[in-house]
Formats: sequence, structure tokens, C-alpha cells
Amino acid sequence: MIAQKAPYIRSAYQQLQIISQDKQKCYQVFQKVMNRVIMNPKTN
Repeated sequence: MIAQKAPYIRSAYQQLQIISQDKQKCYQVFQKVMNRVIMNPKTN
């Protein structure tokens, strides 16, 4: 039974990995933006 579900589990795991990579990228972009805002208070 588990063997039949393995492809679905593998697919879900891969999707989770992609989502976590996207979150990491978003966080890095957010950090860069925040650093620019903090370093350049004139732009606020």
C-alpha cells in the first residue's frame, strides 16, 4: 500500500522543497530591501 503511494509522497516532498526554496529566496530579497531602507533613510 505504501509502495503505491510512494510516487505521490515523492511528488509532495519535491513540491515542499520548491516551496521552502522560494521562501528562502523571498526572505533574502526582503533582507536586501530592508537593508537598503535602513541604509538610505532619505528614500523613505
